Amino acid sequence: MIFDAIINFLEACLYGAFFWRISDKNRMKKVIGLVIYIPVHFLLFSYVNASSIMAGNLSVIIYLLAYLFLTIGSDYSPQEKLFFSIIPDLDTAVINTYLILFSSYFWLGKIDVLQMLEHHGTSVTLISKVLQFFCFRYSAEILNQKKDYLDRKEFLLAAGIGFLCLTIFNSIEELLFYQRFDGTKIAIAVLCLGALVVLSGIEIVLAVKRNQKIREQQKINDMISLQLRNTKENIRVSEALSRIKHDIRHMVSLLADSGVSDETIRAYEQELNSAEVPIQTGSQILNYILQTEQERAAVKGIHLHCMLNITSKPFLSEEDLIVLVMNSLDNAIQHISNGNEIKFTLKSNAEVFLIKVENPVDHQRFADYLDYLKQGKRSRKYGLRSAKVIAEKYGGDILVKCEDGVFSFSAVAHAEKDKLEGRKRLLDKD
Repeated sequence: MIFDAIINFLEACLYGAFFWRISDKNRMKKVIGLVIYIPVHFLLFSYVNASSIMAGNLSVIIYLLAYLFLTIGSDYSPQEKLFFSIIPDLDTAVINTYLILFSSYFWLGKIDVLQMLEHHGTSVTLISKVLQFFCFRYSAEILNQKKDYLDRKEFLLAAGIGFLCLTIFNSIEELLFYQRFDGTKIAIAVLCLGALVVLSGIEIVLAVKRNQKIREQQKINDMISLQLRNTKENIRVSEALSRIKHDIRHMVSLLADSGVSDETIRAYEQELNSAEVPIQTGSQILNYILQTEQERAAVKGIHLHCMLNITSKPFLSEEDLIVLVMNSLDNAIQHISNGNEIKFTLKSNAEVFLIKVENPVDHQRFADYLDYLKQGKRSRKYGLRSAKVIAEKYGGDILVKCEDGVFSFSAVAHAEKDKLEGRKRLLDKD
């Protein structure tokens, strides 16, 4: 009796230690949960072991008790707490089942659980507690590392799969203990296996969808990375050319002392002036983007009309500035129709960064854009999608309109993410 009481208390402590390790609230609340959990767990298991070999339906009380501990000691969602509640019992079922099979073969050379426990029960029990200690510790470490990678739906499915596996192990364990045919236990195991297959199929479908999103996001990231590398390289070349032009201008100014005619000097200066970057915003990245987009539009016979209101350098990172501005202008240049002018408005100050791009569209393109808007802006174009991601990163949003034959794209970003009120008003106003 004393040995059984010690084992029951030790197991209650092992379970409690597991839930302590995965709880994420402060120490005081975890202590309160532990003080409630260990005594109740100990008393319940003492009653179970005194009355029956298997816990049976009383296991549900253990899960509810674990759920209570996690409610006190953590901020997890109900789905997460449900999943975590059954993990120690599932680990224990796996350990006990395989340990019993191995021990029976090792000591008896056959499967005879009752005889094995009669002669070697103490040794098997002590070994199982050691294995539980390491298994619980390892399980807690894995859960703490990986728990943020599952959403609530996946936690609920994982809890269902874990419960079905636990039920199967319990049915098999009872058959091993009593060593007689029990159609009910076999039927339970078979039904749980069928349900397990269904839940596993659902889990696979969710995994496929997640992988598709990951691959799609990776494509966007690769595109942005390539665009960023090209932009930085072009900026480096542009800066080098600017320095060369400055040196050449200085050399031209010295030609007057070398007897070169004024007409020749003026021709050189005119050539140099025509090569100057026409837009100066105070941001080298923004200068390059607007210059590049103007040249790209000019190749297609499109005039890019820029209206800039810049009182401070954009607070967006260089990477985000490239993605937001360049992608919105690329989209307009690519899809303009029924006109040859794109209007680009930019407002930048210490609090807000706002852009608006307008391009005319013909009747067919106008209808396509209307269909796009009716579908809830679920565009497959990486440009608009990545622009939305950047805007939301800074507590902003995008707004897409199509009115009177003009397609309009606006995006706003805030220097402080808590200033979210009125962002729609800013978009609508500008």
